[in-house]
Amino acid sequence: MVVAATGSRPGKLNREYDMIGPMSDWIVTKMDEVLDEYKPSQCISGMALGIDMLFAVCAISKGIPVLAAIPFKGQESMWPQKSQDTYNAILKHKLVEKVYVCDPGYSAQKMQIRNEFMVDRCDILLAFWDGTPGGTANCRKYARKVGAEIIRINPEDFKK
Repeated sequence: MVVAATGSRPGKLNREYDMIGPMSDWIVTKMDEVLDEYKPSQCISGMALGIDMLFAVCAISKGIPVLAAIPFKGQESMWPQKSQDTYNAILKHKLVEKVYVCDPGYSAQKMQIRNEFMVDRCDILLAFWDGTPGGTANCRKYARKVGAEIIRINPEDFKK
């Protein structure tokens, strides 16, 4: 069983760029529930800020191997230093295997190629999605197209 995750960046997640705070705690609780129920042998993270990195940290904390599906080398180069440090610490962890999905250099299309790479290799896509257009919506749409199982958690529920 392989679980991949997709979801929003910190700007939509209570601006918790350090992955510390009440919303990050709520998200990790939801991730823990899914991982405890499905007991995956591997998790796949796209290693973007927000949900992706939280998911990798959560999987590592449970001793689950992580495939870091990185859209291109240097994805983190424009992030705040603290976020880059967290990213690099995740990638250096013994439970993490990294793969660069595309050639170096930014292109928005590479994010979707990475998303499709993850969906094509997972049994379940865990989608933290508020219903708005964007990368998470596109990833979810592709997962539906190929018939992947999707578990949706709406970040808006945190505010309720």
